[in-house]
Amino acid sequence: MSQNKVYLLHYEQPIGNKNNPLESAQHYLGSTDNLASRLLEHRKGNGAKITAAFFQKKSRLI
Repeated sequence: MSQNKVYLLHYEQPIGNKNNPLESAQHYLGSTDNLASRLLEHRKGNGAKITAAFFQKKSRLI
C-alpha cells in the first residue's frame, strides 16, 4: 500500500491577477502517492489551473 505525500509548490512571483489578491497565489498545496508522476501531470497542464499557469510561464521547480 502506497502512502500519500503532501507537497508544496512555492512560486517566486504571484501567479494570476496581481490586482486582486483573491485571484492570485504564490503557493499550491497538493497530495499524491506518486510525486514524480504528479509533477509531470502538472507540467502537462493537467490539474489545478494555477499549476498550469506556472508551467506555461516556463517557470522551474527547485
